[in-house]
Amino acid sequence: MSGKSIFLSILSLILFVGVIFALVMIFKTQPILILPGFLLFIIPVAVRNKASDAAQGKFDELFAKYVVPALAVVLSLVAIMAVAFWIQL
Repeated sequence: MSGKSIFLSILSLILFVGVIFALVMIFKTQPILILPGFLLFIIPVAVRNKASDAAQGKFDELFAKYVVPALAVVLSLVAIMAVAFWIQL
């Protein structure tokens, strides 16, 4: 098990949710800027690829390739709902 792979996987999750949160906030204020904002997705994907390359064990590889993208989708939906709830307040 590689600590670097796990760290990079968790970092990519945090970056992915941060990018989703930023895109929602950008869309709220300046809808036209969301198109170049999608380029921000390059950063978490690159970090996830580094995590899968650094994986040494079977658990690291499964975590980086399958669990992280699934968690990213779930956490992005939670982030979008949190922003929608925050806007309503």
